[in-house]
This record gives sequence, structure tokens and C-alpha cells, in this order.
Amino acid sequence: MRQRNKDHEVLGKHVDILLEKLDTAGGDASSPQPVEMQKMLRLHSLQISMAMLGVIDDSTHADKLSAVFDAAFDFCTAYLYRRIALGSFYWLADSFAFRRACRQCHTIIHNAVWPVWMAQQEARRAELGKSDKSEAQSSSAQTQTLLEDLVRSQDAYSELAAVVLNLIFASYETTGALLSWTFYFLACHPESYRLLRASILNEFGTPAHPRQSLNVQTLLSCTYLQHCMKEALRLEPPVPRAPKTAVRDTTLPSGGGPDGTQPVFVPKVCSV
Repeated sequence: MRQRNKDHEVLGKHVDILLEKLDTAGGDASSPQPVEMQKMLRLHSLQISMAMLGVIDDSTHADKLSAVFDAAFDFCTAYLYRRIALGSFYWLADSFAFRRACRQCHTIIHNAVWPVWMAQQEARRAELGKSDKSEAQSSSAQTQTLLEDLVRSQDAYSELAAVVLNLIFASYETTGALLSWTFYFLACHPESYRLLRASILNEFGTPAHPRQSLNVQTLLSCTYLQHCMKEALRLEPPVPRAPKTAVRDTTLPSGGGPDGTQPVFVPKVCSV
């Protein structure tokens, strides 16, 4: 994905939109207003993930669609946390509202994925009738979005929809959390913010006088920017813990006893 110029263009476009929204929400210099950035950054990350996958476009409905998806996903997440806490009794955490929110998420994905899937199936059937295999391969290799690439790599629609849904889940919340915590820590440490700003201006210049283009390679080469983001990830990781559930009675080699070097018994269905 990193090497796709189209993805970089999509990212830049949505960053510009975010900056415009922040500028508008913050008011003017004479009467500045506080801005709730966390919600804005979360929706911004979601829109980038959905746009890169081709789930939303630049239409006027993109903001509304992403907001509906975000609200439904947030509601589902709250129930999933309860289900995880209940363990084998997860089925007790259920409601019509939970199932409706799940359907909303799946419907949004279906409405975007199904037309691309059907178009790809028709293209495959057309390729079967071509006598020149090389021509078929060259014509089918021209894809425009990541969603089209995923469609080509999947043989079952249910698997494709699940992959797209999982990619959105895995990308937008983690990205939103990283951005939120990075802004928070920079606000708490003005000196670090000044150093970061100076480093970015030194590396990339200003919009009026740019020094080099913004792309994946140049962003990775901006050392202090990478250090700030990695430090935010270290202090507040998006996934702070990943519990494991024992499928049978077992023993861990260490972690028990007064000094932590003795074995630890872990019964079946216990989460560690």
C-alpha cells in the first residue's frame, strides 16, 4: 500500500480537509475557540481508511456515512468488551440494538463491496472467452483501488467482505488513537512541539517555499517526527493488552512464587 501514489493522494486530500475543519472550528485570532480534537481525529482516520479501500468517495455523503459507521462501530465495541469479560458466557451480552449496529456496519461495507465484486466477476467471465491469455492478464492487472485488488485476490464474497471490515477496524481506531495521543503529548510538552515544528520546516519547508515533496520515503526520513510518534505509541499503545484464553489446563514455566520464578497453573478457559 505504501507504494501506491493514489493512496498518497487520498491521504493528502483528507489531511487538507482535516486542517480546514480544525481552522474553522478554532475560530479566528480575535476569538479563538477550544476544539474537541479526539472525535475529529477519529472520524478523520476512519474516512482515510474507508477512502483508501474505496468504501467511500469524495461525495457529499461521505461525512454522514462515516459518522454512521463510527457510531455503530462504537456501540458494537462496547458490547464486545462486555462479551470478552463474560468469557464463555459471552452470549448473555446481547440486544436488538447491538444486532442492529452490527447490521449497519455490514450494510455499509456490502453497499461498497458488492458492486465491485459483481463487476470483477463479469470481467473474469469475459476473460475466459479471450483467446489471448497475455492480453487478459494485462487488462485484468489494471486496478485503481485497494478494494479492487482485494476483490481479485478473494474467491468468496463473504471472505472479501470480512477482510474489508477487519482492515477498517484494524486501521482507523489505531490511527485515531495514535494521532490523539501524539497531539496530547505535544500539547503537554511545548519544547518538544517546537523541536518537531523546526524539524519539519527544516526538512520540508513551507507551502510557499517547499524543500522536498511529501511522500512515504521523506516522511520516514524525518527522524524527530518518527521519534515523537514512536514515543506516543510506547506510552499509550492503541492495543494495550491482548488476552489469551487457555483451551486446556496448562502450566506456565515462570511467573509464580515470591520471586516470580516458579511455575503458574492456568486452568482451562482462564484468560491471561
